[in-house]
Amino acid sequence: MNKKSSYKSKKESILTISLITVSIVVVVVLVSYFIKLSTGVAKSVQAPEYDVRLEILNASSEKNLDDKVKKYLDTIGITNVSLTVVENSDFDIKESDKTFIINRTKDKKASEMFGEFLGINSSDIHESEIQQNKKQITATLVLGNDSLYYKHLLLKKETE
Repeated sequence: MNKKSSYKSKKESILTISLITVSIVVVVVLVSYFIKLSTGVAKSVQAPEYDVRLEILNASSEKNLDDKVKKYLDTIGITNVSLTVVENSDFDIKESDKTFIINRTKDKKASEMFGEFLGINSSDIHESEIQQNKKQITATLVLGNDSLYYKHLLLKKETE
């Protein structure tokens, strides 16, 4: 009977050691999981510095130029600027020979960066804040008859 009891105690010892080893592994895995959760595993994303909510008005003699420019602007990316075209239509007041931007907020920097991207001089960026700005428009791009620059971009984009 001694042999049976020594065999039984060896079996119990092996079982105990196995349980302890499995328990230690489980604890290590759980601790490492909780450390990851508490420290976080995050991907760093660079948010744009400025958000431009744009209104495009066609003051040129070319029909539907505002639609074409909107489609083009929807496909491009501008460094440090998030661009959303909120609205586009014809400029009802009069035809304009010159393309210009109207800044609609107190901070002019976003309009200046957008104008610089388009090649519009800072002297062609005017200010006129919208009082009841429900669409949160930050800038208005008024396309004039000098919009050959934009036509060139559009034609280039269509042939690619």
